[in-house]
Amino acid sequence: MTTAQLDWLYSTHLDGMVQARAVYENVRVFSVMARETRSRSGAELRLPADGTRLWIWSDLHFDDERIWWTVKRPFPSLREMNQGLRARWREAVAPGDIVVCAGDLGGRRAFLGRWQPPCVDLPGRKVIVLGNHDFTRFRCRERPLGADVSSMTLLIRSDPPLLVTHVPLVAVPAGCVNVHGHTHDFKPLEPGPWINVSVEQTDYRPLEVRTEVLPLARALVRGRIPAGDKTIDRIRRVIPSN
Repeated sequence: MTTAQLDWLYSTHLDGMVQARAVYENVRVFSVMARETRSRSGAELRLPADGTRLWIWSDLHFDDERIWWTVKRPFPSLREMNQGLRARWREAVAPGDIVVCAGDLGGRRAFLGRWQPPCVDLPGRKVIVLGNHDFTRFRCRERPLGADVSSMTLLIRSDPPLLVTHVPLVAVPAGCVNVHGHTHDFKPLEPGPWINVSVEQTDYRPLEVRTEVLPLARALVRGRIPAGDKTIDRIRRVIPSN
């Protein structure tokens, strides 16, 4: 698997969503996402060999009041959701770590009347795989997110390879696992090589790739689907000590 192949898979899927006029989706934004995937190369990471930790999660939706109440997030207010997610980022991620957000870091409204890059002051090297809410609603321009790297796809060179996209792929190449967000907990987890890292699935904290994501990924490529309604439950089935 190469970054070019992953970009082709993802752009083809997004084009299909646009052509089908996917229900409940902003077709214009997905058209822009497909175009951006074709026009810019996906990012690539290897597992750090020096002890640096690599974290991943998705769909933080900073400043997004609609998501806060629609999915009934366990925070009393939008402000406390923002503060809580930032606190959990700081609790997990050290300054020398790498943290990946698989899309929708941003939200629909601007906090206090103006959009502030939500992660520029948070620790770690930030790699953002852009989601539909990471583009402005009307002109579909990329939001300023405060990332070190932003791309439409990310290939993590590991065993097995992790294909990171915001929207889940329809089909995943043999021997690979698709790590994605977008679906939150609106529908059941897929019984195959997909790992949903939307924050609703991760207990609202980032997952460490080497010790949490990869054990689950290895089980999935072997055809073992651990029991659990959420990704964190599946991880605990694979690593009972978690």
